Amino acid sequence: MTVILVTVVHLAVAVSSVLLISAVVRLRRRGQGGPVHDVMEAAFLGGGPGRVADAAIAGMHADGRMVIGGPGIVSVPHPVARNEVEQAVVQEHAMAPSGALHTLRLAVMRGPAVQRVGDALAARGLLVPPAEARGPRRWGGIQALVCFIGLPVCFVLAIMVFVAGSVPGDGSPAGFSLLPTLFAGVVVGMVCSSVTGRRITAAGQRAMREFVAAHPYGGGASADRLVAAYGITALPDPVLQRQLRAAALPRPGHHFSAVGHTSAEAVAWCSGGDPGSGTGCGGSGSGCGANSCGSSGGSSGSSCGGGSGSSCGGGGGSSCGSGGSS
Repeated sequence: MTVILVTVVHLAVAVSSVLLISAVVRLRRRGQGGPVHDVMEAAFLGGGPGRVADAAIAGMHADGRMVIGGPGIVSVPHPVARNEVEQAVVQEHAMAPSGALHTLRLAVMRGPAVQRVGDALAARGLLVPPAEARGPRRWGGIQALVCFIGLPVCFVLAIMVFVAGSVPGDGSPAGFSLLPTLFAGVVVGMVCSSVTGRRITAAGQRAMREFVAAHPYGGGASADRLVAAYGITALPDPVLQRQLRAAALPRPGHHFSAVGHTSAEAVAWCSGGDPGSGTGCGGSGSGCGANSCGSSGGSSGSSCGGGSGSSCGGGGGSSCGSGGSS
C-alpha cells in the first residue's frame, strides 16, 4: 500500500509539472510578435498605462498644446491630438472638474484608448493578458505550496517508519524517495508562477529593445519617445518631471470616481503581477483608482505594468521590471 501511494505521488507531481510547464510555454509564445507600431505601444511595453499617459502628456506639453501650472493644474490651449491617446487626454481634460494633473492622468490610464493599446500588444503576443496568466500562475503557486508542505511531512513519516523498524528490504524508508520529487515540484511551481507573473513576453522584450536602440538617450528624441523608452527621468524639463512624479503618487483619502467609459468594468489589466512595484492603474501602485480590478474577464485587456515608476522590458533594453523611469 505504501509503495502504491508513493508511486501515485511521484506520478502526480511529474504530470502536474509537465502540464504546467507546457501551459506556461504556450502562454509566453502566443501571437506572431514583431515590432511596436508607435510610441504609445512602446510606452505601454516600457511601463504600462501609466507611462502611456505620461508620454502623451509630455508630448503635448513639449510643443505647447498643453500647459501645466505650478500646483498641477492643466490647461489645453491648443486641443489638437495626433493619436488616439492624445485625443483621450483632450477629452478627459474637457470633462475634468478641476483640471488636476493627477485626475487627468488617472482617467487617461483607465480609459479605453490606453486599454486598446494593451489589447493590440496582447493580440500580437508582446504581452500576456492577465486573465490568461491567472490560471497557470495560481496552479504553480498551489503546486509549490502543496509540495513544500509535503517535504517535512514525508521526512517525519520516513523517520518514524525507520525508527519503528518497518523498513522495506532495501533499508530505505519509502518516504525518503519522495523528497527529491517534492523538491522538484516546489521549484517548478515557483518558477512557473514567477514567469507567468511577468506580463511582457520574450517577443515584447525584443520589440522594446529595438525601440530603445532606435531612440538613444539624449539623442534628440521627442519628449514622448524619451518617456516611452526611458521613463519620465529622461525628460529634459525638471519641472515637468516633478509634476508627473507627483501625479503618480498615492493620495490617501482621494478617490477617482469612475464615470462611463472609465468604469472598473472597462479596465481589464490592472492590479496584475508585472512588473515589480507599481502594478496598479491608480498611478500609485495598488488597485485602479478607488477600485481594484484585473479580474474583469480579460477580454478588453490592457496591462498595468506600473505607473511611471516601473519598466516592463524597457529602460535600456532591460528585462521586465527593471526600467529606468522614476
